[in-house]
Amino acid sequence: MDAFEQLKAEAEHLGFSLSGWVSAARPAHFDLFTSWLAGGFHAGMSYLARPDTLAKREHPLLLMEGARSILSLAYPYQMQACDSTVNKPEYGSIAAYACLPDYHGRLAARVEELAQRVNSQLEKPFHYRVFTDSAPILERDLAWQAGLGWVGRNGCLIHAQHGSAFFLAELVTDLELPPAASEPVTDHCGNCRRCLEACPTRCIREDRTIDARHCISYLTIEHRGHIPVDLLSAINTHVFGCDDCQTCCPWVIKTNRSKSIPEEEMALAGYIDVCSELGLTETEFKSHFGGYPVARARWEGYIRNLAIVAGNQRDANAIDALSGLLSSSQSAVIRLASAWALGQIGTASVQPVLESHLSEENDPDVQVVVRAALEKLN
Repeated sequence: MDAFEQLKAEAEHLGFSLSGWVSAARPAHFDLFTSWLAGGFHAGMSYLARPDTLAKREHPLLLMEGARSILSLAYPYQMQACDSTVNKPEYGSIAAYACLPDYHGRLAARVEELAQRVNSQLEKPFHYRVFTDSAPILERDLAWQAGLGWVGRNGCLIHAQHGSAFFLAELVTDLELPPAASEPVTDHCGNCRRCLEACPTRCIREDRTIDARHCISYLTIEHRGHIPVDLLSAINTHVFGCDDCQTCCPWVIKTNRSKSIPEEEMALAGYIDVCSELGLTETEFKSHFGGYPVARARWEGYIRNLAIVAGNQRDANAIDALSGLLSSSQSAVIRLASAWALGQIGTASVQPVLESHLSEENDPDVQVVVRAALEKLN
């Protein structure tokens, strides 16, 4: 058994559902990526367009001296692990992957163990570097070339037997790639357009890329500051991330019926009690979500998202918490979301709260939203 076969065998033993090799050459869709950047579809993720990171995405050999090939790996998680039967008006949702502890460190340790296990069995150990969404790599493109699946219309990597609920990782090595080690997978989306139709903001583009400026996952996780008012209703009940374009996919529905979580237990519930969470302090937020993906939104973004969801739910039980945030929060981002939410709830008790606050508000963006909310009430 050569090093490649040993790595694939050990990868399966360690819980990786898919693995495949690709040469450390220029990714097939690098030009599509640069075109996507040129169109501004990366929104505020300016780091994606830095010259130094672009060079590494185009030439993976720059990631490690002597790099010759890359092992692409997929580690599964349960898309339906969060109880999708919950249907309570006071609940908001978080993306399924965020129910687990942050995958970066855990997955990197597993790939490191994989490399060390195989190296201990070889006469001539190979050199390597491990990456888990931690380096400028076009992960899905390389995974497609390595035979792990095809890039679906929703921009996710999809496998016929494993759906799209998995994390990607890479092992960059100095091993010489054997002939025909892996082959790209044929597209199986056919004429299906369910993901495009299911997307609340229609951010999925025809070329299978995403307009991050309108993507709920980007807006609720990566985006700092105000979320554009015209997109707030589309956020619906999404507190952190969005799985809509995956949960509607026939391949995900088909493969997820019998899938179970490997080893890890679900650490967080997939649904958030919005009213109770609106009172969360920054210290409490860090304590509760430290070590989990939700922490990436930061406290300000998390409270902003909760306020927006409360407004979309039109839950009168949230009025006191939202009024408190509007009157006392030092964050204009939180005040704007709270003002918008109060306007959406629109009960008689909301109007005096908004009128009283308008004279005290000094942020012009928040003032606009408060006035719009009052006009709506009148």
